[in-house]
Amino acid sequence: RRADPFDYAFADEWLWDASLYKARYYLYWGPVPGLWLLIFKLLTQLPDTIYDQWLVLWFMLLRLYAGAALIVLYLRRQAPELPGWVAPLAILVFAIANPTPYFVARPMIYEASIAAGQAFMFCGLLAAYWGLIKPLARTRSFVAAGTCFGMALGSRGSMIIVAPILVVVTALAANRSAGYPRTAVIRSLRALGLPVIAAVVMLLIHNKLRFDSFSEFGLKY
Repeated sequence: RRADPFDYAFADEWLWDASLYKARYYLYWGPVPGLWLLIFKLLTQLPDTIYDQWLVLWFMLLRLYAGAALIVLYLRRQAPELPGWVAPLAILVFAIANPTPYFVARPMIYEASIAAGQAFMFCGLLAAYWGLIKPLARTRSFVAAGTCFGMALGSRGSMIIVAPILVVVTALAANRSAGYPRTAVIRSLRALGLPVIAAVVMLLIHNKLRFDSFSEFGLKY
């Protein structure tokens, strides 16, 4: 214990990527990666410790699969005239470009949380695009997309900037050809936005339980 544990003179004693509040350490990342790990362990009853590198691997693979599916679906729908080698090349670039090499080389909780945020964001983009091109499945696809956007936010707090923009842009894109009828736009916004709003509320409660403040994510600690 130190009189001022935040004094830089004690930097060598700090636990990095953690927040110190009232003599307790907290990870300042969102709770979603840990919740998925808990669900996995409850379902499998696996007694072994699952280390951070496995979370990084799982989420990077999920990001790859969702991104690859989005690339293939988009090319087939929007650019069917392109040669067949374009899709594999695009997927290869997506698979091995940054941040993949860095994450694989340093698979820790910092990378696991960012990888989870990216994985769920691409899952959301895939579901949103499916809803755009399949009107009959639009509502349930948009609910799935909003849920994925919410989980991305629950993995990485900075997604609060991206998620609302994607909700609004997707809702407008879905109703562009019809001239943006108010009822349809509101229906799309509700399907996409309610899961994100629910995620924000739960994240704020999570902050309150940890740091006695709805708006504190732990960065200043």
